[in-house]
Amino acid sequence: MLKNVLTLAICILTAFHISAQDYSLLAGARSEGFAHATVAVEDVFSTFHNPSLLAWNDQNYVGLSGRNHFLVSTMNSGYGVGAFRAGNGNAGFNFKYEGSSTYYNLRAGGYYAMHFGEILAASVGLNLYQHRIQGYDASFAFTADVGLTGNFDKLKLGFYWGNVNQGEYTGTFTENIPNYLRFGGAYYILENFIISLEGLQELGEEFGARGGIEYTIEEILAIRFGYSSLPRQTSMGVSLYINEFSIDMAGSWHPMLGFSPHIGATYRW
Repeated sequence: MLKNVLTLAICILTAFHISAQDYSLLAGARSEGFAHATVAVEDVFSTFHNPSLLAWNDQNYVGLSGRNHFLVSTMNSGYGVGAFRAGNGNAGFNFKYEGSSTYYNLRAGGYYAMHFGEILAASVGLNLYQHRIQGYDASFAFTADVGLTGNFDKLKLGFYWGNVNQGEYTGTFTENIPNYLRFGGAYYILENFIISLEGLQELGEEFGARGGIEYTIEEILAIRFGYSSLPRQTSMGVSLYINEFSIDMAGSWHPMLGFSPHIGATYRW
C-alpha cells in the first residue's frame, strides 16, 4: 500500500514538474542534437519551435519522435507533427503526449505560416493543453504563439513568442504555462555545415543560451552537437537519410539528472 501511495505521489509531482517545464520545447530528435537551438533551423519539428520557418517550404512533411527524460520510466514524451503546402504559405499541426496510466499531459495545436517575399515570414499558432491525474478532474489551458523568420541567403534569423496570451490551466489543477521568447540565428557556413545560436528568455526567469552545429555527409548521414546553459546540458545526434525518409537519433546529458535519449523519423513528399 505504501509503495502505491509513494508511486502516485512521485507521478503527481513529476506531472507538476513537466507542466511547469513545458516539454514542447524539447520536440524532435534532430533538434535534440542541436541542444534545441533550432528557432532558426528549418525542420518539420519547427511546427513546435518556429513555424514561420516553413513558410517557403514546397513539400509536405510528417514526423514522429519520442523522448525519455533522464531514464526515468514514468517520464516519457511523444511528439507528432505535420506540415503541408497551403496557398502562399504552409499550414500544419503538432501534438505532444506525456505521462502514464496514472497521469498525462496533452498538447494539440495548429498553425499557419506565410511569407512576404523572399526575406520575411510570419506564423500564428493556437494550442490546447489538457492535464489529467487519475481520480481527479481534467484541467485545460489555451495558448497562442507567433513566429518570425528573416531569410538572408546563408543566414536565417528566427524569433518565437510562446504563450503570447499568458494562458494557464483552469480547474482542479492550476499551473502557469511558461511565457517565453526565443531568438537566434543559423548560419550556413557551407551548404552542408550549419552553426546555430539561440537565446531563451522565460518571463521572470533566468536567461538561457544554447548553440549547436550540424555537418551532413553526402546527403546520407548528418552528425550534430550542441550545448545549453539552461538547463545546463550537452547534446549530440545523428540522422540517416534514405530517399524521402529521415531517421533521427539523439541524446542529451544533464550533469545532475543524467541522460535523456530521443529517437524519431520523418517522411516528406
